[in-house]
Amino acid sequence: MSFNWLGEYNLSWWLIIVAWLVAMSGRLTLTIFGPGGQLKGDDNFELYNPKDPRGYTERIQKAKHLPLDIRAKLIRSEAALQNGLENLPLFAASVVAANVQRLNILYLNIYSILYILIRLAYNWVYIWGQGNIRMPALTRTYLWLACNVVLALLFLSPGLKESVDTEETWTYWVAKAWKAKSGNLDDWTKYLDTQEGVVLDKRH
Repeated sequence: MSFNWLGEYNLSWWLIIVAWLVAMSGRLTLTIFGPGGQLKGDDNFELYNPKDPRGYTERIQKAKHLPLDIRAKLIRSEAALQNGLENLPLFAASVVAANVQRLNILYLNIYSILYILIRLAYNWVYIWGQGNIRMPALTRTYLWLACNVVLALLFLSPGLKESVDTEETWTYWVAKAWKAKSGNLDDWTKYLDTQEGVVLDKRH
């Protein structure tokens, strides 16, 4: 199977929308389109009220008649939702920064897809895995750290590459300036103009 398309089509903008859907996945699967949306609280009203979604977690906590495992899973799904929405702006900003600095499309797509996959794994562990005693306690923490490492790579990679290119170029310029300090100033000016054009080509 060929993955050449990863280096040809910029998927990062679309993956911002996918990241939002991943963040919403817990509420969508367990509440809006799942059994949680039909559960009733102690006051015999539905737990999930579309007019007051922010009060959903509090109503779950007060629904003492619900089995403990169901209450815990619903509460964790809301916590995963909040974490995903808090992390989403960081991903969006990283995608914008990488596109503005014209990060290689292959790396841009790989980092963006990796972020989505880690977030999916994070949500599964948070909502369903944490109820399993066989799940290592720090699994969710490791996934959270991995997610933020990917964000750092996505955000910083263009700047790191540009810094390396600039440093190499200026080192070369200083060496040439030292050799040409007794040479013709006009020739040296023309040389600098030429090198500046080379740097601009590298960045674009």
